[in-house]
Parts: sequence; C-alpha cells; structure tokens
Amino acid sequence: MRTSSYLSILTVLALVGCAEEPTGYVWTSGYWRWTGTTYVWVPGTWVVRPRAAAVWVEGHWVRRPGGWTYVPGHWR
Repeated sequence: MRTSSYLSILTVLALVGCAEEPTGYVWTSGYWRWTGTTYVWVPGTWVVRPRAAAVWVEGHWVRRPGGWTYVPGHWR
C-alpha cells in the first residue's frame, strides 16, 4: 500500500514537470515560409537559450517601402 502511494505521488510530480518550460530552452512558434513557389509550414521547436538573459524575438512581418519583409526569429 505504501509503495503504491509513493508511485502515485512520483507520477503526479513527473507529469507536472512535463508542463513546464525545460530549463535553458525557449519555445519558438511555427511559421509559414515562402519557398519561391509555395508556402510550407515550419514547425515550432525548443531551442537552447545562448545565455541566461537572452530573449527570443518571434519572427514577424514588417512593412517597408516596396512591400512586406519577413524578419526571422532571433535572440536579443
């Protein structure tokens, strides 16, 4: 009986840990990339933070003279 209680508690703690951001990693969202002929989905992924204070800036579209330009995600 005591062993099953310990296993239950360990299972709950393991599942709670799965919901948190892995230490030193940042989630980068997926985006649609233009190949020159069509758009393809680039899935999101976990990437290693290069330094503790680094902040991930998501890729985004910016209006510039002559049209729109995609600025890829980068560290700041």
